[in-house]
Amino acid sequence: MADVRFRPFVWSDIPAITAIYRHYVDDTVITFETEPPGEAEMAERFGKLLTLRHPLIVVEQAGQVCPEIRRHAALAPDAAHEEA
Repeated sequence: MADVRFRPFVWSDIPAITAIYRHYVDDTVITFETEPPGEAEMAERFGKLLTLRHPLIVVEQAGQVCPEIRRHAALAPDAAHEEA
C-alpha cells in the first residue's frame, strides 16, 4: 500500500464515488437506501457538504479512488490492533 494517497475531493471523483456507493446500496443493507443514486444526486449531496464547509478527503491508490482502505500500521499505528 505504499502508493496510497489521501487528497482533497475534486468533482471528477463523482463517477468513481457513485460506482463505489452503488455497490453498497445494491449488495448490502448498510446504507438504508433501496435505489442507488446517480451521479447527479451524488454531486448534489457532495455540493451540500462543501457548502457546509465539510472537508472531503478521497483515498487514492495507483491513480484510482479506493472503495475501501484496510487498516495499515503505516497509516494509523495502534498496538491494540497489530496483526500477529
